[in-house]
Amino acid sequence: MGDWKDFSLYSGHMVQRFNNEVDKIEAQNKDTYSPQDFGSFDALHYCGYDYLAPFLESLYKGQNIKVLDLGCGIGGGSRLIASNYQSEVTAVDYLEGYCQVHRRINSLCNLENIQVLQGDASTLNLEELGLVSNCDLVFSIQVFLHIPDKISLFQKCFQALKPGGKLYIEDWGVQSSGPFNQEEEKVADILGMIDRLSEEEYKKQVQEAGFLVEESRFRTKEWSRYIWSRAESLASREEELVAMHGRDWWETWSSWSLGYGLFAFHSLEMSLEEVKTEFPTVCQKVGEDTVAGWIQARQKFGGYYLVATKPN
Repeated sequence: MGDWKDFSLYSGHMVQRFNNEVDKIEAQNKDTYSPQDFGSFDALHYCGYDYLAPFLESLYKGQNIKVLDLGCGIGGGSRLIASNYQSEVTAVDYLEGYCQVHRRINSLCNLENIQVLQGDASTLNLEELGLVSNCDLVFSIQVFLHIPDKISLFQKCFQALKPGGKLYIEDWGVQSSGPFNQEEEKVADILGMIDRLSEEEYKKQVQEAGFLVEESRFRTKEWSRYIWSRAESLASREEELVAMHGRDWWETWSSWSLGYGLFAFHSLEMSLEEVKTEFPTVCQKVGEDTVAGWIQARQKFGGYYLVATKPN
């Protein structure tokens, strides 16, 4: 397996890019900043918080909650919760550069109810943090695929939650049975997909940690359309983005966004003609024959969602 920390999204160059974006916003010299000021870049993952936000609203409106955010990135999810709910958030990420950006934005937003920690989600000292059986919600968005010891990870989530507390996960999962082909192995290796868990295998490991699984499903079509829409926007702004970030950045970023990323999530449930109409720049840059091959291929990976409860 490759080292997931080498993936372009997690590089020092990306940390610098985030800091540059924060610099631009801070230069506005506003009296106060809000999380929305940073919303153009702080939702790093597919579909942003389109599903987390209504999940939170349905359960926690007006409540005082304690939350553990595992794999918090630069903090968009933590700030969503901290600014909209009476909450205390402990946010953990493995990458210190991301933690630093997270803390910087929190400071600008005067959000003092988020504690940002650098660390490994599966080895957290919950007792030292005062989090044993103390959280209403543990959530993670597209991070658990990088963590090899899922048993310890899910046990840690279980230990952190109060009885009746919720576990919310968005992650990559294996949607089609059978061995990976060469291209699929390449994508999994680049991204650092440690375990190749099917829906049933994923659910089983969560249940073995003591949870009751309430919802388990794939939202692959939605992920795919989001990824292709983002690629269309990226491709149509090539000259602008090269001027802003340099040719090296473009080559690195576009190799994923206009290549492996589109291949990994191609289950658009659209005809080729519909794809050409919806994503013309992508089709031009990638090639119509390549696009046709992708959208006809099996969908190996999936956008997996799981919600579970710690029993009372």
